[in-house]
Amino acid sequence: MPGRTASALIVAAVCASVASCSNRNTSGESATLRRITIESGYDGYPAVAGDGQAIVFSSDRTGAFELYVTRTDQSRDVRAITSDRGQNVEADWSPDGAWIAYHSRARGGVWIVGASGGAPRKVRDTGSQPAWSPRGDRLAFTDAAPGEVADATVVWTIRTDGTDARPLTAIGSPPGAHHHPAYSNDGRHVAFAAGGDAGPSIFVISAQGGASVNVASGRAASHPRFAPHDDVLFWTGADEQGRPRVSRTPVERGRGAPIGFPEVAATFDAASTIDAMSIDREGVAAIGLVSESAHLWAIDIAPDGAVSVPIQLTDAPGRDAAPAMAAGDRVAFTRQVLNDKPSPWTMNADGSDERPARDEDRGARALLSPSADRVRVVTRDGVRNLMSVAARPGGHDDRMLTSFTSPGDEIGQALWLPSRPRVIFDRVVRRSSVWTVVLQRP
Repeated sequence: MPGRTASALIVAAVCASVASCSNRNTSGESATLRRITIESGYDGYPAVAGDGQAIVFSSDRTGAFELYVTRTDQSRDVRAITSDRGQNVEADWSPDGAWIAYHSRARGGVWIVGASGGAPRKVRDTGSQPAWSPRGDRLAFTDAAPGEVADATVVWTIRTDGTDARPLTAIGSPPGAHHHPAYSNDGRHVAFAAGGDAGPSIFVISAQGGASVNVASGRAASHPRFAPHDDVLFWTGADEQGRPRVSRTPVERGRGAPIGFPEVAATFDAASTIDAMSIDREGVAAIGLVSESAHLWAIDIAPDGAVSVPIQLTDAPGRDAAPAMAAGDRVAFTRQVLNDKPSPWTMNADGSDERPARDEDRGARALLSPSADRVRVVTRDGVRNLMSVAARPGGHDDRMLTSFTSPGDEIGQALWLPSRPRVIFDRVVRRSSVWTVVLQRP
């Protein structure tokens, strides 16, 4: 094959406090994972230009996801491309580097904007995850199948002027939602991910439609990308321990059919997931490495209505979620560690005395009195926060209780404890940074 993997395994210590990491592969040779963005918030969903000179990414540094472009030469020159608070994500470069296609979570649909900024143009009212064709005349994207609900997604293509939209894949073939399409470099095929009963898998289909070919399967398989010579298909996923990784499958050039077994190209120890991957014409990938913590938090409300700063109650490894009332004025919640199934736990309202739930506590969730008449989770400008409905006895003030600004964060469920009063809620805090790594040598 024309290209070779740079390493069989890259073990990357992805730390928020460092600007680059030098690692070793399984042969003991140096393998470099280079950090591109250094902000402390969420810089993710990167796409590298075909010539490898620039990367477009999404950042929440202004409180909403906007698109930014930075160079890959470590000049730290960062330019804002959008500023409309559109929660703009999932960008992709046009082949000539003049345009950027993206999805707006706030406005919906697929958009195009100049690589230097300017007024965005809507291509389609619905759809996400746009990917340019090599000729630059069409976009592949994900949207609901004709006549189906949003969860039943398939891959579509559309001309960049918004005309001639047509589905490329069909619901049920293969089973599961179809997502994250990517064209081959010769434009003859489209790779995409699908998640059916057999688990997440990567497929390739002719750009003209027809039957799809299963190239690989694996945990969290997603974000397929063709190597520069279309002889390898790279894709993201996770290993048995849940660590994110990039895998590679040799494929037949011109057909996209697998001609070898999947291999691990890179594994990232200290990250939670990969939110995007793209590959330039030299085989260098831009990836968004996400760190994630999921714990229980609390805010206290004083008699005069003053709200405390959020307090983190739990910090054990794993994911804590779904707070509910338990017997003895304790709080029940679920805890999931690595690949284990979620298990019920209880704790005191101040976060002390955590322990696995006893048999008599296991039904506590069914006894939960609704908290929606006291506090609700609301989404404004793409950010989830808590709003009080009756924060003080006998009165309604309908005001925001929290002021999180990152659209990368998420609040799932809130529990009102009238005795304090205190609100306990689960919160996922996500932080991401953009990195580059060599996946294939020219």
